[in-house]
Amino acid sequence: MSREITRSRTLTREQVLAGLVLALGAFSTICAFVPAWHVPGSWTGLVGLAMGAVAQMLSTSTAQRWVIVPGWVLSFIGLAVGIDNGGLW
Repeated sequence: MSREITRSRTLTREQVLAGLVLALGAFSTICAFVPAWHVPGSWTGLVGLAMGAVAQMLSTSTAQRWVIVPGWVLSFIGLAVGIDNGGLW
């Protein structure tokens, strides 16, 4: 009988950070379309920008950077529109 050896694939810290940046950017941009949601949109955009900078410095592959940069851009859009709609408070 032959045994197959399978490698377990675990998520690394860099992959989790890249996913979080993309998720925060998407949420921030969605909040940007509703002017009453400017507070959560602004804060998630700000956190997404900061986490994107850290994730970019820690990223080890081009594939991770392909996830981080769109998240960064979406976070900026959400932050900018949120500030235009009323700011962080």
